[in-house]
Amino acid sequence: MEWITTRPIAHRGLHQDAAAPENSLAAFEAAIAADHPIELDVQLLADGHLAVFHDRDLRRLTGKKARIADQTLATLNRYRLCHTDQIIPSLAEVLACVDGRVPLLIEIKNEKRVGPPEQALVKTLAGYRGEFAVQSFNPRSLHWLRQSAPHIPRGQLARRPQKFLRSNLLLAWLSAPHFIAYNVKALPNLPTTLARSYFDLPLLAWTVRSQAECDRAAQYADNYIFDPF
Repeated sequence: MEWITTRPIAHRGLHQDAAAPENSLAAFEAAIAADHPIELDVQLLADGHLAVFHDRDLRRLTGKKARIADQTLATLNRYRLCHTDQIIPSLAEVLACVDGRVPLLIEIKNEKRVGPPEQALVKTLAGYRGEFAVQSFNPRSLHWLRQSAPHIPRGQLARRPQKFLRSNLLLAWLSAPHFIAYNVKALPNLPTTLARSYFDLPLLAWTVRSQAECDRAAQYADNYIFDPF
């Protein structure tokens, strides 16, 4: 887990609009070429597999009116990211592509029923030989992983504004995270200072998009997740 605190992490890969859309295999290859760990998002598909995609709907990145939750592995091939030849990859495809060359920081996006997405994630990651950690805004999702897959490193995502309990990390007892990831614009703050100083939890700052934010992350966090700037 040393990489969590020592190597800046490329947010949704090292993406660049049409050249390498976010969460695409092209963006991940670019991050690998630059030797950056990769942050990516996973969501459950209708057929029980996991897609690597951030938004709930496809409009922003594909121009199509559809929900990611309604898709299957077969239908993902219909959509192109940002008018390129890149398609929405599955997590299994990303794991095969990365193949342990850099660590992965996987955000599981689940604000609904806990269980199915987490089960799919554990199943897909089984046997993967590369380094990885999982993070989520949902403490209950991380609690499920804590109970069912305690070997997987967990990170509690939080931000401001957010619900009081979550923004102040008051549900961290439920998720028992190995690290915290907090919005760089909200640093410093008491909850992250306490987590870092008294509970010795590494702190990641997200998402760094300027030199000023990079300097803030260097001052108040142990590492950062960044977009190219």
